[in-house]
Order: sequence, then C-alpha cells, then structure tokens
Amino acid sequence: MKLILFDIDGTLLTTDGAGRAALRAAGADVFAIEEDLQGVAISGNTDVAIVHEILNKHGIPASEINVNRYLGAYPEYASVATPVMASSDSGVVNTRSAPNFSRRPSVEPWIPL
Repeated sequence: MKLILFDIDGTLLTTDGAGRAALRAAGADVFAIEEDLQGVAISGNTDVAIVHEILNKHGIPASEINVNRYLGAYPEYASVATPVMASSDSGVVNTRSAPNFSRRPSVEPWIPL
C-alpha cells in the first residue's frame, strides 16, 4: 500500500531543501546557470512561475520550450534529492536518504542562439 501526502505548510513532512537543490541542479544541467535562488519567490508560487523567475533572472527567454525543458529535468533531480523527514510531532517515518546528484537525467543542453 502506498500513501501519498500533500503537505503544503510543512506540518507533516519536510524535504530539507531538496526542491531548492533540484531547481539549482536542473538549471545548471539544462541551462548551465549557477542559481542561488536569491530573489526568487518560491513559497506560494507554482513551478512554472518559479522557473519563469529563474530564467528571467538569467536573461534566458521564459518561452514555453525553455520552461518545459527546465521542468523536464527538475523531477529527475527531485526524485534523487528528496529526503522525506517527519516534522517533530507528525509520527511519519523518514523514507529516503540524503540527496544524491550522481544520477543525471538525460536532457539536451540549452544552447543560446
């Protein structure tokens, strides 16, 4: 049996920044950018809005193609980066280990024209 929890406010689970790490890794892999996420509004934003902000910050057109390429790489990194840890009183068991970016997704690199 699998249980899927949606915890938008962090009261049940925490991923210890794995989503942010995956965003940085996907940007580095696909667009060769070093993203620190400073000034990027993550909380309360959709993935598409976050990627738009990141691409605009680096002067990369936030076209549908570029956004889809970024978002195409993100889940691969998120799947290897997500340590799920229970919040202090939730009773949820840790199910994954620490991030491991040694497994790279197969995404074509972005080449600026």
